[in-house]
Amino acid sequence: MEQAELELMAKYPFIPPVHDFIKSKNIKIAELKADDLYVKRAQERIEEAIKDGVVSVQLGDLETEILSFTIALGLVKATGRDDIQQRWVYAESVRFERLLEQEKKSIAAEIFWNAAIKELI
Repeated sequence: MEQAELELMAKYPFIPPVHDFIKSKNIKIAELKADDLYVKRAQERIEEAIKDGVVSVQLGDLETEILSFTIALGLVKATGRDDIQQRWVYAESVRFERLLEQEKKSIAAEIFWNAAIKELI
């Protein structure tokens, strides 16, 4: 997989190619430990969302950034608390918006197409 594709998935971990990437890693939830990098970053994402209202962009370890989004999503959903879920979703959306503002229009349009429009057809 190309670096540019991994970076795009790390920035926008909700786009369709992420699903196949996660499947290819064959990670079992039961095997994750609290000190795993993926889990630590997921916890960090949640803490930033609650405290700061935005999740930071960390592109040093692309795989961790991609996988931590999905783990954070699962952890947030597991709380069963609407306030935490709403805060996290809002903070992640602020992160995505800031990233999209920096993208070329063609990339932003492709992300929008892949994430939203294709699902409607």
